[in-house]
Amino acid sequence: MGLGLGLSSCGLSFRSKVKRSFEQNLLSPQILQQHFTGLAIYSPDQQKFIYDYQADKYFTPASNTKLLSFYTASQLLADSVPCFRYKFMGDSLIIKPLGDPTFLHPDFPTQLADSFLRQHKGPIFIDFAANKVVAWAPGWAWEDYLYPFAAERSIFPLYGNLATISLPAAQNTASIRPNRLSLSPMQDNQYQKIRRDRYSNTFYYPEQLLGTGWEVPIPFQTSEGLMLSLLGDTLHQEVQPWMGTSLSDTLPIFYSRHIDSLYQYLLLNSDNFFAEQLLLMCAATNLESVNSDKMIRYSLDSLLSPLPDPPRWVDGAGLSRYNLVSPRDLVWILNELYQEMDTSRLFSLLPAGGVSGTLEKYYLGEFGPYVFAKTGTLSNNHNLSGYLKAKSGRVLIFSIMQNHYSFSSSVVKPYIEKLLRDLYENY
Repeated sequence: MGLGLGLSSCGLSFRSKVKRSFEQNLLSPQILQQHFTGLAIYSPDQQKFIYDYQADKYFTPASNTKLLSFYTASQLLADSVPCFRYKFMGDSLIIKPLGDPTFLHPDFPTQLADSFLRQHKGPIFIDFAANKVVAWAPGWAWEDYLYPFAAERSIFPLYGNLATISLPAAQNTASIRPNRLSLSPMQDNQYQKIRRDRYSNTFYYPEQLLGTGWEVPIPFQTSEGLMLSLLGDTLHQEVQPWMGTSLSDTLPIFYSRHIDSLYQYLLLNSDNFFAEQLLLMCAATNLESVNSDKMIRYSLDSLLSPLPDPPRWVDGAGLSRYNLVSPRDLVWILNELYQEMDTSRLFSLLPAGGVSGTLEKYYLGEFGPYVFAKTGTLSNNHNLSGYLKAKSGRVLIFSIMQNHYSFSSSVVKPYIEKLLRDLYENY
């Protein structure tokens, strides 16, 4: 659906109020005058923009990139999460993983796929033939390998691809889960944090942290061999690579859970790992190889081809600063979702102002949340794109993008809140 580029029939008086509020709150303050701002406000009822400012310019979207991933998945995935294709051959079970990030994830205690595999008493083989996954996307910072927000992508993730190091309170012990990984005391005690070798799965802890009660998640380095070993440990049997002909893409898929549980986790927590795996699942179920770059190209050439400003899109999560998107691109995506999804379902998937996710501390109205939106924050950049439900009950779609300021995002957010509050009161 195209976006109307004229003024809404709600009238020039409301547009003039929006213009005045925007200029007062996001252009006039001295502290906000040295960085770049873009704004697009759209009425889905009128199918026209209410107001825009530099809405056709490109900005670094940060985690607003997840809206592109979410929209792509909403068009390509069914209502359940695809975990693997499977085939029984005699007493053997062969599975072809599809990138499900919830498999054995500690935040998802119900594990139907795990139960299915445990029930099989014969040999289990994993078909990795379609695996074209690179651990990190272009433009990710190499030094982030220690942080859970940069867990590696993989065709068959386990435990969120995170190791958990525990230093129980009042105990002189340290442990790591999964326990196949290596954990050792650190010889050099000048470091006050738990670390991992850059190119191996050897983890270290400072001895002086014993008994502190710390529990720290750190990404482990993925490989097909490690996935086989970890799954074998979990199932208490040997799991082997499949060396025969790759499984057909017409074979049945085992689905692990309703898709909305994944979407909520992705959007409420702004989870980078889930965003990346979402694209891999789309590729695994729609393309010949499990490759994020090919999935992005496919989406840009087909699903997102009507975007008004062709974006530069390189990863699913938005950690890469190579991404470039305009405010009106994001409004187009949000409008498509608004037209296609039930509103109550759509709003339940997004952070709600003052209530949930990354908006828990902002945008709460006297009668509950009035903003349902996705944040996008990297150092020196903060964006907010989503839906505003005005006091009148009418809905606006908006994208506010602010790039290249030299201070904390906490300085920017109150000014955005003032603008959105004005929209809530006056629309």
